[in-house]
Amino acid sequence: MAAPPLLPTPKGPYEEKLVEYGAYNGTVLQGLLVYHKSIFPKKATPAIIVFHAFTGRTEFENQKARDLAKVS
Repeated sequence: MAAPPLLPTPKGPYEEKLVEYGAYNGTVLQGLLVYHKSIFPKKATPAIIVFHAFTGRTEFENQKARDLAKVS
């Protein structure tokens, strides 16, 4: 039998935003922030960072971020 989730999984709309951040050498990188609209930014929530491979962020990484946002 699987253990029940510690927190209820929020239902409803998720928000996506592109965010820019800098690398140590000054390169500006872009990531995808995915969060549930009813929780963030109203209170502190856990975060998960999905890093891309050397080819850059693709739809694979974007979808993983969306999937993880739904269970976090």
